[in-house]
Amino acid sequence: MIDAPPPRDAAAAVDDRPVDADRALLAAHGQRLLDLARASVLHGFEFGRPLPVDIGNEEPALAALRACHVVLRVTSPAAASDQRWRAGGIRPWRPLLADVAGNAFAAAFADRRHAPLKAADRFDLSIELSLLGSPVAVDLADPRARARIVPGRDGVLVEWPGGSLALYPEAWAFRPTPAEFVAEAMRRALARGLDPAETPQVYRFAVASMSDRP
Repeated sequence: MIDAPPPRDAAAAVDDRPVDADRALLAAHGQRLLDLARASVLHGFEFGRPLPVDIGNEEPALAALRACHVVLRVTSPAAASDQRWRAGGIRPWRPLLADVAGNAFAAAFADRRHAPLKAADRFDLSIELSLLGSPVAVDLADPRARARIVPGRDGVLVEWPGGSLALYPEAWAFRPTPAEFVAEAMRRALARGLDPAETPQVYRFAVASMSDRP
């Protein structure tokens, strides 16, 4: 299932072409990417490393340097309904296929917030994959810049010399306006170690998502 575009309002001037291209990529190749993520998790159970990926003859869109985010959920009745294993970075550094395989493995076995998945979890595993657009700087002093953060679609990245914090679109469910969403990102950045005296760099990034849930 591919996420539908959110309703538009003051952010209507935002260039939607990149995220539309990502939605088209997911429509064409999303099932293969989800299958790859699952295969990498299964490979991890057996061999303790991500599934190797050969991009030699792949389509340019799948071999391009891209950033993705993988979220795993265990859907068995005994599992905590809100527990999610996740991994991914904001800035691209490896081919998309390799990033999917690597992040799926990292989510399953290296998410420090949770114990690694158990072998039995593979039978009840749900996978969500997000393609992340290039970060675009946001001047928080400019109301027009904040208005270009698209509710329901965009994430926010906060960077400072000692670290970074990314807030993904799922947080729009409880922070429904750009001002509230950015404030939540800043609150979490402060909890992560941002010095209140520092002025961090803030970026928005568009997200196109697909999951194997009906």
